[in-house]
Amino acid sequence: QREREEEKMLNSLARWTSASAETFGTRRHRRVASVASDASSQGGSSKLAQMSMGKRRRSSSIQFGPGMLGWAAVSNVSVSDVLFHGTEDSITLEGVGDLLSQAGISTSERPSTGAGEEEARSGSSSASKSRKKGRGLVRRRRRTRIICAIGPASREVSTLVSLLEAGMNVARLNFSHGNHEYHAKTLQNIKEAVAIRKAQGVQCHCAVLMDTKGPEIRTGMLRNHEGVQLRTGQRLEITTDYTLEGDESIVACSYPDLCSSVYIGGLILIADGSIQTRVIEIRESSVVVQVENNALLGERKNMNLPGVSIRLPGITEKDEYDLKNFALKHEVDIVSGSFIRTAANVRAIRECLGEEGKHIRVHAKIESVEAIQNIHEILDEADGIHVSRGDLGMELPLSKLFLAQKGIIRWANLAGKPVVTSTQMLDSMTTRPRPTNAECGDVANAVLDGTDCVMLSAETANGLYPRESVDTMTRIIAEAELVIDYESHFSEMRDELLRKGNVSTLEALSSSAVETAMDIHAQFIVLISETGKLAMLVAKYRPLARILVVTGNETTARQMSVSRGVSTLLMDNHKLFQPEESWMEINKYVLDKRWASVGDRVVLVFSLEDIHKETMRHWRETRRINDRLSNTVEVRLVTQTAYEFHLRSNRMIY
Repeated sequence: QREREEEKMLNSLARWTSASAETFGTRRHRRVASVASDASSQGGSSKLAQMSMGKRRRSSSIQFGPGMLGWAAVSNVSVSDVLFHGTEDSITLEGVGDLLSQAGISTSERPSTGAGEEEARSGSSSASKSRKKGRGLVRRRRRTRIICAIGPASREVSTLVSLLEAGMNVARLNFSHGNHEYHAKTLQNIKEAVAIRKAQGVQCHCAVLMDTKGPEIRTGMLRNHEGVQLRTGQRLEITTDYTLEGDESIVACSYPDLCSSVYIGGLILIADGSIQTRVIEIRESSVVVQVENNALLGERKNMNLPGVSIRLPGITEKDEYDLKNFALKHEVDIVSGSFIRTAANVRAIRECLGEEGKHIRVHAKIESVEAIQNIHEILDEADGIHVSRGDLGMELPLSKLFLAQKGIIRWANLAGKPVVTSTQMLDSMTTRPRPTNAECGDVANAVLDGTDCVMLSAETANGLYPRESVDTMTRIIAEAELVIDYESHFSEMRDELLRKGNVSTLEALSSSAVETAMDIHAQFIVLISETGKLAMLVAKYRPLARILVVTGNETTARQMSVSRGVSTLLMDNHKLFQPEESWMEINKYVLDKRWASVGDRVVLVFSLEDIHKETMRHWRETRRINDRLSNTVEVRLVTQTAYEFHLRSNRMIY
């Protein structure tokens, strides 16, 4: 009876994986489908075990299929048995490992290094308990990063530790709200939470992103500071006299060039688009609009002028004050410039940061039609891009917003710049423990589009379920990444690179490293880096192999948190540029983490162009001889001698 049940299960697996291969067309699906079909035809799980990929025992991790619910349907596993546990880097599932091991199915692309499965992260109690019970673990590594806005609901240390455990990679401080004292306390709490995670044995490099307020247009104050009721069809005058206290017939506007910017028939959106008005008359210092829906207007609500080129400075006085007195003082890792319209706006932020802040990365938030029109010059100047769909959705027709998102992500991918997708990704989880079905699809589609990061805003800043929001997003990301055809993505990026020509040294090294890793099925691409430029270009090709950046710069280690699929190892600078010592340290690290086993092949990349000028100058002045002073792509083997070298080094130090 057991044999008949196994044969029935294998036949179901063969049919399902064949359908997956036809649907998704990836080599992984085709390979599993072939193995399952052959095994079911030859009878018995032992045959399947003999035909499984590779001779080394592999850890239990499903790396194929459109989702666990599909697997449960064909395997007679009840959905209630599939329990998800989110971690910083992966997802573990209980209740499936026994079934897979009974069938003899090899369920991971990655060999394990010894008996027992690696816990997804140190301190994962659920993983530890399930192993004690003898139940198998299914492990998935999440590549796409998660940014969380930190606010009243999440700024306490205990909550921040919980968010880090769930998968937060970047903490966002929104300078549209709060003062410097408030944000300084939040930043201190973030550092304490990171220190707690490090004390638990986790390599935690959480970046801090400062989101500037930026230039904006707002309505003015109201009489008696009470909201006014607007009716459909009524006329409303909007004046540029910002000292006026408004009522139901007239309101003030902070934009002095309003009258010369708008046109008859043009839209003016107020309060995040909840109030829609249309221009019917333009006067010398005011415009008259017709209100198109009933709404209550409060004080100082934001205004948008869709399709209008706004004449506002790149950074405001408040932005300049925040950059000089907070970003530089507290050494934030990334500054996200709001309402960036041209490359000149990005340069204005860099000039404000000056020489002292040259290490801070500058991201540009794309929030207007003008920014989309100038996207290529902005990409050349900025270190990263944000698809800010809130304001962008009010600038564009809603039917075209998805095209803008896909286009911006694609352009950023081709440029090798990290791209963030934000606004209302799991918005319903601000007040509910579960997202809507549409929100789940939204997050998954952003991942499939190629975004490096997805952002949670109100969900974690003010929401009732910050931890649950991160857990949910982590699970959705892991599922979406299973169906990506990484080889096709590499081919498209490579073809586009060759079509453009003028390939830089770093670009050539990056594409060569990824292609080499694909050809030899390397477990890792290890990058020796000081600036992180090489890592961003390698991440652009979305290799299936893990990207490990080894750096001696703590800022670079944190800034890598916005690049998709990148892990970071912090190493002493003296050891970093000593070839034998650094390689042995890397070797030991990946074995300790059980990310690779002895005999696995690793691609090692080094470039002189990824070294700070100060380091190069020091080498020239001291005439330091180093055999790694070149641009190289090497293939190395993971060996056990790393432990012997480590012991020998400790004896020498003693």
